[in-house]
Amino acid sequence: MTVKPNDRRLRLLAAPALLAAALLLTPAAASRAQDPEPDEQEEAALEEAEDTGEGAEETGAELPELTSEAELRVEPDELTLEVGATARLQAKLFDRGEEVSGHPIVFFSRSRRNVSVDATGKLEAHGPGEFTVVALVPKDAEDRPRRAEALLRTEIRVFVPDPPVATIEIVDLPANLYTATTLPLATRIVDTSGVVRQNVPVRYESTDARVATVDALGHLQLHAPGETPLSAHGEARTAAVEVSVSANPVARFELERLPDAFETVRTGDVVRFAARGYDAAGNPVPDLPVHFSVAGTQSPSILAPGAKAEIEQDGAFFAERSDVYTV
Repeated sequence: MTVKPNDRRLRLLAAPALLAAALLLTPAAASRAQDPEPDEQEEAALEEAEDTGEGAEETGAELPELTSEAELRVEPDELTLEVGATARLQAKLFDRGEEVSGHPIVFFSRSRRNVSVDATGKLEAHGPGEFTVVALVPKDAEDRPRRAEALLRTEIRVFVPDPPVATIEIVDLPANLYTATTLPLATRIVDTSGVVRQNVPVRYESTDARVATVDALGHLQLHAPGETPLSAHGEARTAAVEVSVSANPVARFELERLPDAFETVRTGDVVRFAARGYDAAGNPVPDLPVHFSVAGTQSPSILAPGAKAEIEQDGAFFAERSDVYTV
């Protein structure tokens, strides 16, 4: 299929095993929020600590001078917590080997939504990951904790593992499966905290390899008519379904560009395609898995280009570079 400036006529080129469409694209005139910097992050945490009461109570007594040998010790200096679990940090100030009292010690978490800490050093885990909790002694005891400059500080690493998997199920299988087709498998996995997980490795198995197999990427490949149990394993949980494969009835395959307002397709425009299979009687074949791909020539004037054109599996095509493409 060729689209030229001011000409929306389409020419389809078809072969028994391939139906292709070509597009001629002309150039068109062409934020991500950043995480706060560490010092901004710390300042924000300290400001919240003042609002929520994190830190130690102020004292009117004159504090002893600290030498260069002073150190802040926190136990434990790293720990593992399950989601929902709590633990207590013990912070002590030492100078020349002797414990020193009176100086306030402030705690704050760099990821309060996942690990919180109160003024007494009590930690609570809310979400999985690796996080850092900071304990510090303000240089000025009267300047706490909004703009507190640290006289001494130390960091505590907190690891919160993912909760175990509670349920796993195979989802989005079409009602009709046909030989000589391939489709990606999908699962829905929920852990014991009720969170839907996307990071659990899943292993698939088909009992009868003559009917169907699953490749290393989790694609179901259908070989012959018949039935076979299909299972998915995630951690200690397993899901199983029975799949029935029918003979492929496709006798004709068509690719068409859906109506749009583009007389000239330019870079950045989205052009949509539809692909349909028909049986020998001319009836549409339901649930036929269709995979779109795109290819184009490489312009020698562009050095180290990125992906110059893409097509989504719903048939939406768009290009970053002007060129001639085959869908």
